[in-house]
Amino acid sequence: MLNTDLHNPNMNPEKRMTLEEFIRNNRGINEGEDLSEEFLTEVYKEIEARELRVGLTVDNVLEGGVLKWDGILTTAKAKTHIPFVSTHNPSSQIPIGPTLQEKDMFTVLSTPAIQSLKRTLVQTYNDSLLVSTLEGFRQMALISVFFEMTELFNDIVSLLLGLGREYVSSDSNDRENESPVPRSLIDNDLKGSLLEGSADHRGLLALHRGLTLVRSCTRHVREAWPELTECLFALRDAKGMERHLSELDDFADSSGKVLPETVFKKRCRRSVEELLHVDSDDEADTGFWESVTSLLGRREQEHSLEEPVITNPDKLHSSSFSDALLSVSHAAQLDTILLHPQTELSLVQQILRALLDARDPTTMRDYDALFEHHAVFALELAARALLSNRNHAAELYPVFLSKLRLIFTCEDCPYLMERGVVTVLRACIHLYDVPEMRPHLLSSLLLLPSLPPTFTLHISSRLGCGLAIILIGCFPNLANDSEWDLFGNLLDMTARYHPGRNFVLDGIASCLEKDNNHIGMRVLAHLLTNFVTGAYDKDDVTLKVSALTCLVTVVDSGNLDLMDNEELWIKISSSFYYVCVSCQERDAAFQSFDSLQQLLLTTKIQAISYEGWLYILQVLSSHQPTPVSNPLRVKTFDLLARVLLIVLPCLTTVKTTATHTQTSPSDERLELVMGALALVVRENLTLGQTYPVFESTVQVVTNLVNVLSSAPDEFGGALGKWCAGVLVRELENVGAAGGLVKPDNTTQETND
Repeated sequence: MLNTDLHNPNMNPEKRMTLEEFIRNNRGINEGEDLSEEFLTEVYKEIEARELRVGLTVDNVLEGGVLKWDGILTTAKAKTHIPFVSTHNPSSQIPIGPTLQEKDMFTVLSTPAIQSLKRTLVQTYNDSLLVSTLEGFRQMALISVFFEMTELFNDIVSLLLGLGREYVSSDSNDRENESPVPRSLIDNDLKGSLLEGSADHRGLLALHRGLTLVRSCTRHVREAWPELTECLFALRDAKGMERHLSELDDFADSSGKVLPETVFKKRCRRSVEELLHVDSDDEADTGFWESVTSLLGRREQEHSLEEPVITNPDKLHSSSFSDALLSVSHAAQLDTILLHPQTELSLVQQILRALLDARDPTTMRDYDALFEHHAVFALELAARALLSNRNHAAELYPVFLSKLRLIFTCEDCPYLMERGVVTVLRACIHLYDVPEMRPHLLSSLLLLPSLPPTFTLHISSRLGCGLAIILIGCFPNLANDSEWDLFGNLLDMTARYHPGRNFVLDGIASCLEKDNNHIGMRVLAHLLTNFVTGAYDKDDVTLKVSALTCLVTVVDSGNLDLMDNEELWIKISSSFYYVCVSCQERDAAFQSFDSLQQLLLTTKIQAISYEGWLYILQVLSSHQPTPVSNPLRVKTFDLLARVLLIVLPCLTTVKTTATHTQTSPSDERLELVMGALALVVRENLTLGQTYPVFESTVQVVTNLVNVLSSAPDEFGGALGKWCAGVLVRELENVGAAGGLVKPDNTTQETND
């Protein structure tokens, strides 16, 4: 008051406040006591000598240029303390910082000013006054930023965004009496011009002002984040958000077509459409590869901090209301606020927490489709923010992991759970190459096997697609057996469901095409044998043949050390023989036999245990290709005989009874093998000489018996003779033993 009284040029000098009046007016202001007259005199003289000057605008406070607040910015540049009160009396000196007086003045004025501006904004129907009011809010927000009055700035932003959200969320019936949104409001930048129709759409202008303040001063946003998040939900619900931001990134098949909706998404979408009274426009989510491209594009964009002009970039909807919302959304450049890489970790953390805390599914008592709809979108934006800030990912992901654990317990929100799975997979796809991220990502992957089987069935296509992409792009980064075992278990789990099965096999095939020499070959071979043997689908021949080709590639590469992994050796051998016996595709069956024969005949006898060899003999003798005219029947029988010759030298134990020693195998399994072999021989020979298999069987058995009999010591002695005797009898039964060279006691021992 003293400053105005002394320096107002329009005031009569005779009526200006005197020193005595100034002292009298300030009695009792020091907690009921008077300030010293000496101090008040110094204050009076300082103000009388130097007028306090405040600029008329603050456009330059943040944006640079000619500085109009002399007291604020001159002293700030000087970085020196220039006391507002200077006196020679030490007891009266009160050193004050360079901008403290201006900040105090603004602090005193801000509260009533905001109340007045708010009242005007809500009540006035004067277009000019409304625009001026919004400009007043903008200037006050910028001043609060300059003075680092963060709470005040957030109060202003929250107020504007709150009015904007109410406008966006208002029922269409409430807008029937309003005039259509003028073109000028859609195309004008709202700065310095009268916009006709502003009063009818004050909420739209408040939304624009609030969003642009957030964009230009993002690092100062604190308490306003929740209100901003609610505005995002409202804009999306009203179709007032650009497609690249409002749609969800999702997986697509090899042709680029987004995977079909799950039952969970359909239920949520249809319920939301009924609640919002909108018709489905069958908008497809963004495919995976499209989302990768858009993400990379967003990383490279450069954005100006100047307040952008509202434009209408994308006329997806015909109504002026939707056009206006789209224009505001575009002008605010929401992706810059939420998804642009940030240099400050604390800022990204605030954004993520605001999004992840926006909807807590554990608080939902009864199913609320709109609640789940918003929770899904918040998770999507948070995931994009994470992926856009790779340099901070290791510090940010623990927040995600905590949220994901919570989401996966909320079976009442299955669509949110589905998007949680997609989030885990996308994080692995984009961030597994970051070494610091791998422990976090592995922890999140470990959550997936515990999901309910019925839920996993419905999302298995997305699970399979995501795992396949991870396998193709990240297998060089899977550094040890434990990581491969985890991915193997997830792939096996997914392949058990039809929607995800083909994705898993495609991922394995693509991985082998890129590199078939890595530590994961063991895991991939196990999975392929399950495909080949029909463990996942016994009726899909195409799937079996494709898997067989991959399995042959693995075995033929020589990069799979089967000699140290008997279990896998047995599994692969059995898989090859299974195809020989059951596959109706001739080429696949012959390819499988060739691989089986090469595998068995090149395996060192010492590398596989006695039990392992016996198991393979049982497999080879228990089933034969059908029909009997199948050329593979001859080949598999010949292979069985050759393997028997390899194995018998190791089986030298003699079975002893209480009464006598009998030349028969000690292991009942070998006895079963020989019995099964005899049955195969009998079946082949019973067909008669008109079948090619008859002649080939006679030749194979004759050669086998002659070898066993000619060198008994090499083939277990009595054991070899016993095996030969079993086969001799089958030849004699059909009168085909003429080519045998056998000792006199062979038949007798066999009969015994």
